[in-house]
Amino acid sequence: MRIGIDIDDTMTFIKDDLLEAACLYDKTLGNTGIPVEDHYYIGKRFNWNKDEYRYFMGEVRKDVVMNAKLRPGLIEILTKLRELGHKIIIITARTNYYYKDPYNMTMDWLKKENIPYDKLILGSINKKKDCINEKIDIFLDDDINNCLKVNETGIKTFIMDNVDNYLDNNEIIRVFDFYDFYEKIEKVLKK
Repeated sequence: MRIGIDIDDTMTFIKDDLLEAACLYDKTLGNTGIPVEDHYYIGKRFNWNKDEYRYFMGEVRKDVVMNAKLRPGLIEILTKLRELGHKIIIITARTNYYYKDPYNMTMDWLKKENIPYDKLILGSINKKKDCINEKIDIFLDDDINNCLKVNETGIKTFIMDNVDNYLDNNEIIRVFDFYDFYEKIEKVLKK
């Protein structure tokens, strides 16, 4: 089985730390440090211009993602899945639009955290297409839009729980950590 997994807010927790960093950054711009809108995407929460937003995403966000907390069970479950013969394909939207060197940044993080995987796909703007090209059997992401699009292909899709991603779709299975993900994969395999 080929399992496609996102990084940010799927393998890790970054939402709270990212919001905290955004509030601090907003204050450095002479603003209130209080989000002006409740929105899934952090860039929509503050009234930043394009350059301010791009700086935040490239510089401030990099520090957050490089120091992100791992989700419970991540290493143990990915190791177990690989030992069982499954392939782990990391599919992330990280691009050089925001990051100066997303490849080395991501490779450094994967190595630092000892993340087991078989392949890394960076700059995945169309995860549906990448999942089809990689012959993914199971997909896990935290982004509703990615999950809905990948699910259209018949790929068994899971969504990693966070406060911003509730949806009314019974085909997409919600998981709360990697132990839960593994239990639900086992149920899928038994069918």
